[in-house]
Amino acid sequence: MSSQSPTEPAPESPDLETLKSQLAEAQQLLQDYQNKVSALQAQLQQVTAHRDELQKALAQLQAVAEERAKTIQELQSRRGQVAPLPKPQPQPSPLHAQKKIMNRPIFDNVSPTDEDMPPYMLD
Repeated sequence: MSSQSPTEPAPESPDLETLKSQLAEAQQLLQDYQNKVSALQAQLQQVTAHRDELQKALAQLQAVAEERAKTIQELQSRRGQVAPLPKPQPQPSPLHAQKKIMNRPIFDNVSPTDEDMPPYMLD
């Protein structure tokens, strides 16, 4: 009998070896991607939980702000001063403040006729 038994390994062709190698690489890539997906899902859960906490804190702050606004209106109406609520002014950016400083004249209080200044400083 020339047929091979199922326990004996069949002689492998180069094509089969190439396919096995490609399969192993693909399985490794799949495993790597699955690990990355798992890590990203864990990060997403953390970010979602943090976002939920921030939204709760924001809602609490808004409730406090509304309560304070009502209190201010009540106090002003008791005094007879019904004034509109002041709108919050946006804070100037640090860049704006620095620009303001940079554009300021070096000699704020020196006039061109200041006699105490040497002539070369008055040009």
